[in-house]
Amino acid sequence: MKPNRVSNLLSLFGILLLLLEALELLAVESFSLRVDPLLPLLLALICLLLSLSVVRPKLFPLAVIVCTGLVAVVWRLYSADAPAEFNDLLDRISGLYYEHFYDAGTPYVPTDKGIDHSFPVALVFSLIALYLTLALSSQGGRIIYTLMGVLPLALGCLAVNGNPPSAPLFALLLGLCLTAVGGDWFHPESPRGRAAAIVLLPLLALLSVGLLLHGPDTYNYTEEDVRQSERFDKLGELLRGLIERENKAADNGGWKLNGSLFRRSAPDNWAVSGNMVDLTRTPNENQNSVILRIATDADGSLYLRRRSYGDYLGTGWAAGEESSGQSSLGFAASAVAQQRNAITHTIRIELLRSLDDALLPYYTQGNFTSDVACPSGGVDQYIQSFVTYPGSTDRLTVSVAFQDAELRYRDYARQVYTALPEDTRQAALTILSDAGIHAGDSHVVEDVAEYVRSSAVYSQDVSPYPTDDFAIYFLQSANAGYCIHFATAAAVLYRALGIPARLTDGFLVEAKSGQSVEVPLGQEHAWVEVYRDGFGWLPIDATAASGLSGWPGETAAPVPTLTPTATTAPTVNPDTPGAEPTLVPTTAPTLAPSTAAPGQPPHEPPPGGSNTGGETNGSRDAAVPPSPVGKGVWIALGALLLALLGYLGTRLYWRMLLQAKDSSRAAIALQRLAVYSGIAVPDVVRHTAEQAYFGRTPPDSDRIALAQEALRAACAEHSETLGAVRKLLFRLKIGWIL
Repeated sequence: MKPNRVSNLLSLFGILLLLLEALELLAVESFSLRVDPLLPLLLALICLLLSLSVVRPKLFPLAVIVCTGLVAVVWRLYSADAPAEFNDLLDRISGLYYEHFYDAGTPYVPTDKGIDHSFPVALVFSLIALYLTLALSSQGGRIIYTLMGVLPLALGCLAVNGNPPSAPLFALLLGLCLTAVGGDWFHPESPRGRAAAIVLLPLLALLSVGLLLHGPDTYNYTEEDVRQSERFDKLGELLRGLIERENKAADNGGWKLNGSLFRRSAPDNWAVSGNMVDLTRTPNENQNSVILRIATDADGSLYLRRRSYGDYLGTGWAAGEESSGQSSLGFAASAVAQQRNAITHTIRIELLRSLDDALLPYYTQGNFTSDVACPSGGVDQYIQSFVTYPGSTDRLTVSVAFQDAELRYRDYARQVYTALPEDTRQAALTILSDAGIHAGDSHVVEDVAEYVRSSAVYSQDVSPYPTDDFAIYFLQSANAGYCIHFATAAAVLYRALGIPARLTDGFLVEAKSGQSVEVPLGQEHAWVEVYRDGFGWLPIDATAASGLSGWPGETAAPVPTLTPTATTAPTVNPDTPGAEPTLVPTTAPTLAPSTAAPGQPPHEPPPGGSNTGGETNGSRDAAVPPSPVGKGVWIALGALLLALLGYLGTRLYWRMLLQAKDSSRAAIALQRLAVYSGIAVPDVVRHTAEQAYFGRTPPDSDRIALAQEALRAACAEHSETLGAVRKLLFRLKIGWIL
């Protein structure tokens, strides 16, 4: 074994051992758990096995299996009733937190039934050891991942422990300091681990000698130590006071802080997330979950536009290159608004799930800063005006204020929104030729939409297509698909004919004049926007059995019949440069807030200081612990565990693909990982995948290593452009893979 690998193994093992043993000691001490004295030795063995598996990646599956076997041995030796042991463990945690944060006047005393917690502790900390191993061996974000795994548990223990032992605190701080010394990335051959190892060995020796000479049993806590712990406990009192004030404010009809802080983000129901659309995924959220409410003065079907995507990737869409000039979103609206029989309407939108982009109906007037979306600015309630036209838009043209900008944008749209991979273009032209559809046909837009609608039946129960070109597969082989598949196929056919087209997502709702309408997640929809010269983007719905006839705003679509209500919103003058649609916050009574706001804190405890776990007479011996953990908690914990295992499983799966002996598989996996990460695929990665897929000789190991380095550099560069939250989410998405 090379010197660098030895030093990295020692530093990794030492840091992992320090962090895990410190957390285990803190937990046992803080929650008065009963474990076997040999359990720390078992955890040390698990740390050693996992550390060896990182230096020798081929041993990783074997190490996980052996660690699972060790936990199984603990279960056989110590566990008499596993559910009861976990129940008691959670009861102790909940009881102590209730005492510290809600009812400090009623001390919690665990019910001593002789229950041994060795198996629950071994299982939980084995999973923590696995997480910390992956975090410490990560090639990017190593420090932040480690802090995410250590700090929540450590602070949770310290919050209920007034006099924590000094040894685990020292070990914990030492482990975190050594993690920082080792840097933010890990590689078995890197010399960085040597620095941590050099610092680690003498400090471990010092710690061992110090514990032998001056262990926790010899500590004497002074009155000042007790006062320090009481000051720390005041943090709990502060949090409880905030919760109580929030509850009172909510009861009195005040502003709900929790509604803003804990508002859930928008879903990626159709695999739509930010600037990317992943066609390989299927809807995975509750379709009946209400995501927004609308109230408008019109009847009929209404398309609420969210964002468009212009770069077809075969297995998905990216936002594509934005126009450097004026945005096109106001072009069509200006053409409709200048007609004498155009009707102005208003719509009030209340978002129950946060969206980065505002939902805008066709046709909303204004000069927009972006060509694909209008930023919401965090506003969750707003009023917007829009116009409809009872006639055909075939002969309408943009207003004078937009004519020059439309001429410039037209060239950009023809160049950007007709781009396709050459193989896809040729296959699409063959399909169109067989269907008798040609670019010069007078009704080519309608013919393409009708052809796509008849190509398959609508169904959400669709497995990912076994291809890297979803549009062609959908048109040639698929029997079923949902809106995003129909829209993708239509956009590709339009582009093959030289017609600028792009995918657009949003919501399709049935508006009822003067009524508040709840919009469930199942009404999220995707359609196509086709660019018509002199007019702008025209929405086309090519989804089969969509329940609509015609396009929004066209004659065949349901036309609003009622006049606008007295509540109007300020409209935007299209002649004003840089103007944006006015997002007016509102607290209109017709859009009542949900009765159960997300993130609602618990109510304050009952008067008299009574514990929810039962009554108490003030005696420590008579105190009763909180109620046993119910089935719902077990289901939630099981789901959380499955989610964690699934997340770790996907990381292992990607690693196996990237480290495959077959270099062609590894090269193709790199290309797919680049697409999955949502970044622009580096040229070397794309060329390596093309060589693996089409070439006669597979790429060699040096070529694969070069592609991996290019992808790492691209991911790091992309990460630096993101904000703190998005950077963390991006790192979680690709963490422990590269």
